[in-house]
Amino acid sequence: MQNIVTDNEADAKRAMQYLKQNNAGRATFLPISNIQGRRLEERGLEDCFGYVALAPELVDCDRRYSQIISNLLGRTVIVEDLDSAIGMAKQYHNRFRIVTLDGQVMNPGGSMSGGSRAKGLPGCCPVPIKSKRCTARSRPWRGRCMMCKQSIKPLWRRPTLPLPSCKVLQADMKQAQEDLIRAQGDDKLICEKLSAAESQQQALQQEKDNAADRVQALQQDLTLPTPRPPSLKVPLQTPAPPWSRQAARQPPLPHSEKRPAVKQSS
Repeated sequence: MQNIVTDNEADAKRAMQYLKQNNAGRATFLPISNIQGRRLEERGLEDCFGYVALAPELVDCDRRYSQIISNLLGRTVIVEDLDSAIGMAKQYHNRFRIVTLDGQVMNPGGSMSGGSRAKGLPGCCPVPIKSKRCTARSRPWRGRCMMCKQSIKPLWRRPTLPLPSCKVLQADMKQAQEDLIRAQGDDKLICEKLSAAESQQQALQQEKDNAADRVQALQQDLTLPTPRPPSLKVPLQTPAPPWSRQAARQPPLPHSEKRPAVKQSS
């Protein structure tokens, strides 16, 4: 890496002028006041075979340089070996840089860099690839990775499928994801209907309890004795026959008057 960290842009400008005046080569300057970090937002990286960590997670530095580290290594993933790097690059369509533990690189776009390990990098500021301090700090992690890899190997076999089969599997996986989303929507709808049914059941049960209380109150009212009104005893008078009333209205006949004899016809 040929990157030089400066406090601000003015310091970077003076350093560039110095290199130009003294014909001392070229370098990339990273002003702390201007550099913004980047972070890889891909999902599912932890589940990929051979995944170790994101590169910034393996770097220990002062907090003021965190944006510099994130800018340089934020989109770099560390994996165990080149086979893991190739599989991850195909899965994510070569969208980010992948580096193996032995220094092989899968660049964005699909190009690959690797070979023998060099002692240094050309430029005005050669930097060794590994220092003793980094090697000592990474040794426990490397041992743990190797132990995990050895324990996983009997349980996992990498399939060697042709490209059409992979496309079919990807289509099946996409269909399964759509089915899962559809099933989750159906489950949510069923839960809402079930909640509404439970609310309706509670309302009906409350209405049933109220009706039972009213029936019980009516039954209690029916069992109570009903007070009877006092009886009115009125003597009934027998009506007089009509001829007696007519006789009472006519005056009595005098004794001198005789009734005409009725002539009987022979």
